[in-house]
Amino acid sequence: MKKMILSLIPFLLFTVKTAEAGAPGTLPNITEAASYSNINIERGHSAKDIFKHFVSECAPEGEVLFLATLRDGRHLRLSLLSGAEAADYIETNGDGKYPWLLACEGATRFLVEKEHQYKPGEARFHFYKGRALEGIDYADGRPTEKPTTAVALDETAFSEKMASELAAYRMDFISTNQGTRFEGRFESSNGSCDMVSVTRLAGNGATTRFKVCSGRVYSLSGPRAPMMAAVE
Repeated sequence: MKKMILSLIPFLLFTVKTAEAGAPGTLPNITEAASYSNINIERGHSAKDIFKHFVSECAPEGEVLFLATLRDGRHLRLSLLSGAEAADYIETNGDGKYPWLLACEGATRFLVEKEHQYKPGEARFHFYKGRALEGIDYADGRPTEKPTTAVALDETAFSEKMASELAAYRMDFISTNQGTRFEGRFESSNGSCDMVSVTRLAGNGATTRFKVCSGRVYSLSGPRAPMMAAVE
C-alpha cells in the first residue's frame, strides 16, 4: 500500500513545469487544450464545478481517479477513493482547506490539483495535460476485494456498474464496454435513492432504468436481484 504523510503546507506538483500558463475565461476542454501542458484555472469556480466538468471530460473513454486528503491518526495522507466516496467528499469537503487531486487515466490523460488553502474562498486549481498520478504517493482507500485490473463486463454487469457511477456523480455521460457505447442519464434524486437510466447506443438501442439506494442497484426493467455497487 502506498502512503504519504502530508505536512500542512501547500501541496504543489513540482514534477511538472509551467512552461505555458494562462487563465481561461471558462474551464478548459481537453480536446481544445493542445497548446499548453499546465495552466492555472481562473478563480471563481467551486470544487463542485471543477469536479463535474473534469469528470465529464474524462468519462467518455477514461477512468477517473480521485485522491482526497484524509486524517490517519495524527497525520494526513492522500487516499484513493471510490466514485461514490469522491462525490461525497466534494459535496462535504471539496471547498475546504486541504488539497485533492482528480486524474483521468486512459487514451486522454490529465490531472487537476486543488492547492492547500489557508483562508476560505481562496482555492486555487491547476490543470496538467498529459499526466495522471505517476510520481504521487497515496494510500488506496477502496475496498481490498475490488479487482486490481479492469475486466470486460457483460452488458448487465456493465449497465449496473454504470448506474452506480451515475448515482455517484449525478451527471450524464457516455461510456464504452467492449466496443459498444452506452449513454447514461441521471434523472432524479429522492432522499437516499437516485433514478438513472442506461441506453445502449447500438442495435436495438434498449434503455434500462435503475433505482440506486444507499449503494445498491435495482433494475426497474425486470426481476433482477439487487447487487452491491462497485464504482471504479
